[in-house]
Amino acid sequence: MLAFTYPLAVCLETAALVCLAGADGAGGYDAAGKRTAAVLLEVAARIRARGDRPGVPALRAAVEAARASVTGVTTGPLPEPATAAGLAIAALGARSGPVPVQHDGA
Repeated sequence: MLAFTYPLAVCLETAALVCLAGADGAGGYDAAGKRTAAVLLEVAARIRARGDRPGVPALRAAVEAARASVTGVTTGPLPEPATAAGLAIAALGARSGPVPVQHDGA
């Protein structure tokens, strides 16, 4: 188990950006994706609020725009960070389809 959670914030933020990537309807966007993004962004914000944990500079503007786009979306009770990571994995899996089996090169 990860003893410190702040590295997870960037993972949750990135997954939220993917959930919102098709907000115009072209990328499989739906209300559930927006709600999932809102949950992931809020959990990431809470992780960052625990200390001086700035976001990745290259993603900061996109994350702020994503937060603004989900303002007012009801998230319900927020999950713990590890549970939010599972939510992110499920959301990304639903958008990417089956994952190919990786070959170890042997």
